[in-house]
Amino acid sequence: MRAIVNFDLQRRQPANDVDDQRLLELCTQWQMARAQQEIIWAEQDFSRMDGSLPNEGIQPSTEPLAKMCELQDTLARLGEPQTVLGARELLGMAIKMLPYLIESPESTVALGPVIQLVRNVNESLKWLDGHMRLCPPGLSNKTVGAAEARNDRDAVN
Repeated sequence: MRAIVNFDLQRRQPANDVDDQRLLELCTQWQMARAQQEIIWAEQDFSRMDGSLPNEGIQPSTEPLAKMCELQDTLARLGEPQTVLGARELLGMAIKMLPYLIESPESTVALGPVIQLVRNVNESLKWLDGHMRLCPPGLSNKTVGAAEARNDRDAVN
């Protein structure tokens, strides 16, 4: 489980007297609940595949899922992150929530406040200078590499 959740978040010191500790703790709890729910679903899928569990009538535990939804709502109400680290964690959560919208639009996680999380991050970033670099110059070509990969793929097809 430690490999799935970034526990280093709790050890970092806030800069400039700005603290997202509560937000980071909630994000870590959400990641842990998500990992627990994913394990439950994977174990159930495996049991069905190997025939040790009937295909119908048995519902997996959804306690971690309920915890995820509770934490999502709390994070949405918490407001704007105060640090870049907090903003990154919220965006990371939103990215993990988006596939649920695509794969299972009616699922509990898909109905969560993913848009509000993104809005909170967007609002927190508005005060920054619009010309501030978000990555070192040497790393800014990542999108170029993705475009080149797409062009290479198109040339093969």
